[in-house]
Amino acid sequence: MINKKAQEFAIYGVVAFLLIIFTLAAYWYLIAVPYGATKTIKQSIVAKDKLDADLILLNYLRTPVTLEGKELFISDLIRLYFIDKLKYENQLKQETSDIFNSVFNNYKYKITFGSELIAENGFTSADPDYMVIVDSILPLESSGIVEIHLEVNLKT
Repeated sequence: MINKKAQEFAIYGVVAFLLIIFTLAAYWYLIAVPYGATKTIKQSIVAKDKLDADLILLNYLRTPVTLEGKELFISDLIRLYFIDKLKYENQLKQETSDIFNSVFNNYKYKITFGSELIAENGFTSADPDYMVIVDSILPLESSGIVEIHLEVNLKT
């Protein structure tokens, strides 16, 4: 037969164990899960939009355009623009606006080459949670590189 003191100790041990389990479960369901799930969902949406914006910028650079009867990529037109800005500026800005207006029809965007604004669609800065910023570097033959900077405001 178990003595009375051992029974009390076992009961208190079980109660303490259950109290710890209950406290951890309450913390998990009331604090950790709701906060963590919301943060994870928000981060995954931003990450998906960032990945999409990266792909859009890469596809933009590979978009074919016709220039003087020849098929070129936008990246080639950008290189030509930096060789002779006056000659290629209008076509580059028009092609860029057409492409990004069709891609970002509900969002506001701004694309710059270095410090030069090439196209925008009513862009205004927003809460960083709704901003996607993508940078890419394009090598130029004569003058080194140009940084292509795309900002998209995802808040409609």
